[in-house]
Amino acid sequence: MWWNNFFKTFAPCGKCAAIALCIGAVCFAVSGIITLARKIKARKYARAQTERALQFTLPDRDNAYVRERLNNALCLKDEETIEGLDLSYARALLTKVASAPLTKAESLEISEIAGLFELCLKKERFTASDVRLLSDAFGRILKLSAKYSL
Repeated sequence: MWWNNFFKTFAPCGKCAAIALCIGAVCFAVSGIITLARKIKARKYARAQTERALQFTLPDRDNAYVRERLNNALCLKDEETIEGLDLSYARALLTKVASAPLTKAESLEISEIAGLFELCLKKERFTASDVRLLSDAFGRILKLSAKYSL
């Protein structure tokens, strides 16, 4: 074979060349693997971004029901008013929470919320700021009812 003669003629250099050739082949393979891994990672990232964009897109323009609900929920201005809120469930939940063994800070908060409900019962029209205030109060009542398992 020709390589046997080659290695016999250039014995010290031939071994170095063979080792260098092997090292080069290994480096080429490793760089190919690294490049392939980077491409796979970039493709996964692009797919994740596409899926995320699809997940958080707004509904179609043709879907009038959802569009109207979003506009009503997001565009409530301070000068707009709302008529007739039903506070019966919130008041019933408030009495249940008030009967639970509360800390002093929580009992003060419950008395403030009860006063707020009394004021709201006298009102017929609510502004957006009133609705936000009531929403915060409802949220706090729900948290306390969950805390005391009511």
